Amino acid sequence: MTKKGRDGKISRRNFIKGAAAAGVAVGSFRILHASPKGGGRQFKVGLIGCGGRGNGAISDHVRAAKALEKALNLGLEVKPWAFADWHKRRAEGTGRRYAVPKERCFGGADAYRKLIESGVDTVLMATPPAFRPYHLRAAIEGGKSAAEFESWLKGFNDPNMLRIAHVCYGFNPGAKLTGDIVEDERVWGCTEWGLGNFPGRPAASHTDGICLNSTVWVDGEQILDKGVSIHPELAKLAKKLGKQ
Repeated sequence: MTKKGRDGKISRRNFIKGAAAAGVAVGSFRILHASPKGGGRQFKVGLIGCGGRGNGAISDHVRAAKALEKALNLGLEVKPWAFADWHKRRAEGTGRRYAVPKERCFGGADAYRKLIESGVDTVLMATPPAFRPYHLRAAIEGGKSAAEFESWLKGFNDPNMLRIAHVCYGFNPGAKLTGDIVEDERVWGCTEWGLGNFPGRPAASHTDGICLNSTVWVDGEQILDKGVSIHPELAKLAKKLGKQ
């Protein structure tokens, strides 16, 4: 069933169901203010890490968005907006492929912060995992996207939109990150978070976000460390399933 808000606009859930992703995408709780049959908007995407994996991620993201637009006619345009890499020349090289001006191709240790502040709606992260906590914190804490998301939630005038609806833990050895939320939430080592509408506690809408390579504690005991099963029983199962 398609989830929509009172204004008939398509939620993030429906975009994710049709869009492929790669690396870690931050902005998973942003809403696409795109209405069915053409009343949409431009959606600005930034990439941190412009090596081979990063270039593949942005290419997949753009291609998936075009396929979704063709299939559903949302009036949606996904636009590569900014690039960041330790090496500015590499960021500029990726920028040239998407006609992004040098002013939005950032280099150096603070490149990721400049990208986040450039007006992007979603950030794709394709850097080594050791850097991601810093990038995630910068992308999530405060900032434009967080403020816009909070404003969108409060715009429903429904307190239940500010409540967690569910949390899912991914332990399906065969699941792959495809852009279909029903499969993505099962990817091994991920967590999936839902806000808003839930059976028995209705709300005006619902939205989801996925965190890959999660670190999880349950009742004070750590079971996952960056997506790797470390609890003894889970570790045995993971090994049998070829995930360790």
